[in-house]
Amino acid sequence: MSVRVPAVGTKPVRKQPIRHASYNDTSDGSADSFNPAMCSLVDKREVCAAVLREGLVQSFVDLFYLVHRVDTHVTADGHEKKEAVAISPAQMTFLRDHLTAAEKARRQGDVIHVFESYERLAVHFMVNQHDLRTGVFFYEKCLEIARISRNQDFELAALENLGNAYFGLKEFDKAKDNHESHLALITTLRGPPGAIASNNNHTAQPAMAQLSKVYEEVARQHETKAEYDLAIGIHAKFLQVPLATTFEALGHASQAMDYLNEYLITAEKIQNVVAQAEACRRLGLLYSAARNFTLAAEMMERNFDLIKNAAKSDTALLDQARISLGVIRAHQKFDTFVNFVTADVDGLLKWKAARTIEPNAS
Repeated sequence: MSVRVPAVGTKPVRKQPIRHASYNDTSDGSADSFNPAMCSLVDKREVCAAVLREGLVQSFVDLFYLVHRVDTHVTADGHEKKEAVAISPAQMTFLRDHLTAAEKARRQGDVIHVFESYERLAVHFMVNQHDLRTGVFFYEKCLEIARISRNQDFELAALENLGNAYFGLKEFDKAKDNHESHLALITTLRGPPGAIASNNNHTAQPAMAQLSKVYEEVARQHETKAEYDLAIGIHAKFLQVPLATTFEALGHASQAMDYLNEYLITAEKIQNVVAQAEACRRLGLLYSAARNFTLAAEMMERNFDLIKNAAKSDTALLDQARISLGVIRAHQKFDTFVNFVTADVDGLLKWKAARTIEPNAS
C-alpha cells in the first residue's frame, strides 16, 4: 500500500530529533536492558506467527529473518563456524514492536512514524549490536520512505547515515555515492558553505569532511591496484570541490568557475555521472549570475540530461534540474522578448487593439 504524501505546503514535524548511527539510546533495545534468558525456536515461531495472524506480512518476513539469521565466527584453528544469533525476549519485543509499528503507520500514511521506527531499528543494530549490514538494511528503508514522502530532511539524514555505515563496512564506492548525494542535496537546498546559516543541522562543511575521508580511501584502493590515473582523479576531485566552493563563497566567481571546469573534466574522465551533474549545475548558476545565459543554459541542459539518463535517476533531483533549466531559458529569452515588445510599440498596440474577445459561452 502506498504512503500518503503530505499536502503541498505542509511540512511533517517529527516527534524525536534525527538519529544518527553514533547515538546510544539505552531504551531502544540495548543489550544492557535485556533479560539474559534467550528465546527458543518455539518462542520465535510463536511471535512470528502472531505477527502474521495480524495480517502484517512485511513485518513477519523481516522479523523472521532477523530472529533466525546466522552469524559466522572464525574459530581458533581458523575455521568458520556458523551459529544462530541469540535473541532475548526483550530484543524480540523490541523488533516486533517497531516492525509492526512501521507497517501499520505506513498503511495509515503516517510518514514520520514509519521513518522513526526504521531509524530506531537501524540505530539499534549499528550501535548496540555492531551489525552494520543489518543497520544498512534499515537505513535503506529510511531513505526509501523519505523519498516516497518527499521529505528532504529525512533524506539528508538517511544519506549521511548510509554513507557512514558503508564506510564502516569498507564499501567505499557505496559510501562515496551516498556522501556525494548527501552533499549535492545540501548544496541544492541550502547553497554553498558561505550561504548556509550557522544554526543549520546539516551544513556543507561536515558533509565535505565526510566525503573527503571516503575519497582518501577510494584513492588508496586505486593506488594499491596500481590504478594511478584513477587515484590522481580522485585526489584532484577532492581538492577542486572545496576550492571552488571557497571561491564561490568569497564572491570570486571566475576562480570558482575555473576549478569547477577542472572538476568537470576530472569527473568525465572517471565517468562519475553524479559529479558531472553537480559540476554542470553549479557552473550553470555561476554563469547565470554573470548574465552569460547561453553558457548557463548549456550547463543546465547537461545537468538535466545527466540526471535523466542516470542508472538510478532521482525524481526530486530531476524535478529540480527541470525547473532550473526552465528558469535559465526564460532569462536567456527575456532580452529577445523585451526587444520584440519595445522595437515596434505602434505595431504591438495595433495588434492588441485588433484582437477579438470571444463571447462568454455561458
